[in-house]
Amino acid sequence: KFEGRGRDCFCFSYDRGATVVEVHLATSFIGKAQAAKNLQVELKPHDEVRKEGAAEWNSLLGRASVDATELSGKTARDLQVFYTGLYRALTFPRRLDEPGDNGPVHW
Repeated sequence: KFEGRGRDCFCFSYDRGATVVEVHLATSFIGKAQAAKNLQVELKPHDEVRKEGAAEWNSLLGRASVDATELSGKTARDLQVFYTGLYRALTFPRRLDEPGDNGPVHW
């Protein structure tokens, strides 16, 4: 860990032959203490997080579908652009609160 310009930066290394690296991290718009709380609240086994994440993404990305038989000349590239835009729209956090001891903490 090192600090620079008011921000914490964390670096880690692993053996060259490592095939799996598992990292748990948490963020917060509120502060470091809230990030630590978020990590403890949300910490689950990797497989569980992966399964929940895949189900959530499938649900969100499944909100829109394109019938490839009715594309009217659209190309695979058009589909790529569409679904990339949808993905990016869904990655930005929309909630402006985080779990607190006495209910949501708003920032």
